[in-house]
Amino acid sequence: MNISDLKSNWHTHNFRCRHATGDFADYALAAREAGLAVLGISDHSPTPDNRNAGVRMLYSELEGYVDGFLAARDSVPGVELHLGIELEHYGDILPGFAEELLAAGIEYIAGAPHCFTMPDGKLESTWSAKPAEELPRHVLAYGDSVAAMVESGLYAFIAHPDLFGIFCDSWLPECAAAAHKIARAARECGIPLELNSSGFQRPWKTDALTGESHPPYPWEPFWKIVGEEGATVIVNSDAHSPDLIVQRFDDALGLCARCGIEPAVFTGVSCNRLR
Repeated sequence: MNISDLKSNWHTHNFRCRHATGDFADYALAAREAGLAVLGISDHSPTPDNRNAGVRMLYSELEGYVDGFLAARDSVPGVELHLGIELEHYGDILPGFAEELLAAGIEYIAGAPHCFTMPDGKLESTWSAKPAEELPRHVLAYGDSVAAMVESGLYAFIAHPDLFGIFCDSWLPECAAAAHKIARAARECGIPLELNSSGFQRPWKTDALTGESHPPYPWEPFWKIVGEEGATVIVNSDAHSPDLIVQRFDDALGLCARCGIEPAVFTGVSCNRLR
């Protein structure tokens, strides 16, 4: 497979999340120029209580998000547009809020492990540093939390499921255990895992145990386990500006090849492996 086989991208953003640029039509034009046929916009979801409002649209802006999509849907011939949203697994508002989003006109929900739940119920941010001695416990809790996201049935796919690479600097035995748990749940539930190419753009990390350099995500040992487990994998760019619509897709495909993964074509409803 080469980059020309990737005709869709279901994880992109727009200005409404306050840390991205461009609007629906801008991304659609960029998608057409890049040779994509299908584009999903899945900006960061608001919540009814506007938690973490600095990096996502407000609840009052949801209607404008849907209306903006409807106005732009047919503005770029040759590109099929779909409206999604990226949502964390907030146990205190789900599944009711997911149902509200779908009723409002959202077509699909991408699950986002930007936070995860510890055994005591505390919500931890994936982006915050953890004490070295606490890493095994946090990694296992992350694995349990993402597996629960998969098993909830609320999400069309799980975005960057290896996001624990943000706070964990070394591939620990617990990382492998978490990867197996996530991949096995995804395979059994038929929920795709997203290999997120935007991670290649982030500052690379040096493994404290091996000295090897790697992006925080996608983390290759994770995806080798996904390949072994046989879970379905899709490639998305997580673009936060139109010019990054197919960022590092070549690197993503190279990683897939090394891990024995054949990326799938996501249709918003089902996945069909490319032949």
